[in-house]
Amino acid sequence: STGVFVLCRQFGSMSWTNLKACPTQFIRPQPFKIPDVDLCYYTTSYYKSTQYQNAPGIYLYYVALDSHKNVKKYSFASGNYFPRSNASIYYREKHSIVCIGGCDGSRANGSFYKHLMLYNIRSQTFRKLPINETIGGNPAAVITNKHLLHIICGTANDYHILYNLQSNNSYNIHSFEARGRREHALIYNEKTNILYMFGGCSNKI
Repeated sequence: STGVFVLCRQFGSMSWTNLKACPTQFIRPQPFKIPDVDLCYYTTSYYKSTQYQNAPGIYLYYVALDSHKNVKKYSFASGNYFPRSNASIYYREKHSIVCIGGCDGSRANGSFYKHLMLYNIRSQTFRKLPINETIGGNPAAVITNKHLLHIICGTANDYHILYNLQSNNSYNIHSFEARGRREHALIYNEKTNILYMFGGCSNKI
């Protein structure tokens, strides 16, 4: 089912409140809130089957109004970009969204993307970013030190990749034994400068 939920705490008890439904259930990790304002962004997956289509693209959620707005539809005009099973993360220094990995959802058995995509929230435009490795589906990512993007695995990637969003240079800084880790999650502790990885499973291809 589709929907956004908020966790409410009132008078010492906790309860879930059902808010207005999302346009699709295929929301990519991770939705994020813009600092200092009540606005959230999230990206969705593109599926070739019309059964699952409902204006896939990048969405803005207005917290106070409990409303969703499609601010950018995936299209040939938007860099010929139709991602499925990708990850997305907010790049605060450039007020942009970095889209990582995934495959071309507009085609049956679509090939993996061999680049990253940067979506500029202000100009509402996509731009390709070069990367040495093919990531595959369901990677995990986090940004540290303002401009350093850490990409961990994905179904076609064995590495912990450090990507500099200023220079567009990337470095493989660790190789994992299990090929194609997916469905994992990352948390960065800025105080201790430690990156934690939770869960995941191997997906050999």
